[in-house]
Amino acid sequence: MVALSVIILAKNEAEDIGRCLKSVLWAEERIVVDSGSTDQTKVIAGEFATKVVDRAFTNFADQRNWALEQARFDWVLMVDADEVVSEELRKEVEQAVAMPGVNGFFIPRIDYTFGKWLKYGETGKKSFSLLRLARKGKGKWVYPIHEVWEVEGRVGKLSHPILHYSHPDLEEFLEKLNRYTTADAEAMFREGKRTAGWTIFVYPFAKFFVNYIWKLGFMDGVHGLVFAFLMAFYSFAKRAKLWVLWWEAERKGRG
Repeated sequence: MVALSVIILAKNEAEDIGRCLKSVLWAEERIVVDSGSTDQTKVIAGEFATKVVDRAFTNFADQRNWALEQARFDWVLMVDADEVVSEELRKEVEQAVAMPGVNGFFIPRIDYTFGKWLKYGETGKKSFSLLRLARKGKGKWVYPIHEVWEVEGRVGKLSHPILHYSHPDLEEFLEKLNRYTTADAEAMFREGKRTAGWTIFVYPFAKFFVNYIWKLGFMDGVHGLVFAFLMAFYSFAKRAKLWVLWWEAERKGRG
């Protein structure tokens, strides 16, 4: 067992939470923070977690910062319910937490999308990593969505990736895309950010180019092409929804 706290945020993750928790049974503490699940998430989590706690959801950064306060070990690993920690990554984490003078580690992540591991594009192992392992009290999470763990002092990077089972099929991908672009647009609106009309169209084209050409998404075949189109649509939907929010607010102001 490793003297480490693993924290998992969850809401209606019955399909994934068991697989996730089984991959971190080597950690001495495994905390699941549930945000009002209506399926069997808490029941399944109770079989493998050392602690299951309830907390009403406000935003992702608040939820993670609150969860950090519940951890009893010096090192904390943040894992999402649809992710898995491989045996290779486990060994690397065990070595990392024994290193002096380092306060955190970025970890690569690869996506399992429509039945295939994507090696390229913005989510490819060589392109994408997240700071998920850090000392408790050495940083905090910021941003209400697409949150980031800002850790002070020296940080390193591990080499083995977290396995992310985020997009098993197109229907689920589109549902999540709709939910997250709405949250993105609302967060930007509250911060007073605007989007010019031209960016609604230009940014998605740039997003497609980066994913498919610049970051070699074409190497993933048709999967890479579909993913590049979907991420371009994400860019379009987020900005279009933000534009609509401002247009409606100004119309009400004129009324």
